[in-house]
Formats: sequence, structure tokens, C-alpha cells
Amino acid sequence: MNVWIIQLVVSPAFERMQSGFVVHAEIGEDASNVTSARFWKSEFDGLIWAQDLTSHDFRQGPPTELEPGDAEAILSSVRSAKMCVAAPGDFGYIHPTRFQLTILSGFNSCSISWVHELPAEWSGLYQAVKALSALGNAPVAL
Repeated sequence: MNVWIIQLVVSPAFERMQSGFVVHAEIGEDASNVTSARFWKSEFDGLIWAQDLTSHDFRQGPPTELEPGDAEAILSSVRSAKMCVAAPGDFGYIHPTRFQLTILSGFNSCSISWVHELPAEWSGLYQAVKALSALGNAPVAL
């Protein structure tokens, strides 16, 4: 059995009076079939981007079951994404909303960050980001 850990952090600009959120999903699979899927959601105020996210355990309280269709959409998106290592920068924003997507599977992992909206070069991850954003119950620009 393999367990995928997929986490999305959405940090609004610090001058906005709204909370950010973290969605931490764990999806278990056996022979490409989802066997378990759950997630935790944490909301926060403040400058989380200035903190060390690796030291936080966002799995506070009981998990929520993740719908099988959502779990499949997330896995399909992260498995099939064909993307460049770095998207061209867009430097036209002052204090934008910041996103960080982290994917772990076995000994493999990656973490990408972007501001304002998902770069076109990373559109293969759109379905995963969309599903995780919906779990965070917050509108995000994609």
C-alpha cells in the first residue's frame, strides 16, 4: 500500500483581513485503487509564510473523510502532470495571495509555490489545486 500526502497552503496578503488555510490530505492506494482518503483543514491568521511549515503538524483533531471522486481527481492530477521545474516569474503583484503545494509519495516528494494564480506551465495540477481549495472552503484564483 502506498500513502500519498498532498498539502495545499493558501496565505492571503498580510494586509487583507482574511484567514488563510491549510488542507492536508492523506490518500491510501493499493494497486492504483483508493483504499482510504481523509483530510484535515486548519485555518490561520497571520504570517504563516514567515514560519517553518515543516515543524507544524496540521493533523489536529479527527480527520474528515474525503469523497472517493475527489481523491481520484487529486491523484489523477498529480500523477499525470507534465510540467517544467520552474515557471516564468510574474512580478506584477504587491503582497499577493501565496500558494504552496507539497506532494509526498513514498520516498518521492516535491513542493512548489506560486503567487496570485497557478502558472499556465503547471496547469496539469489544476484539478488537484481546485479540489484541495474547495476542501478549504475558500475561493482562490486559478
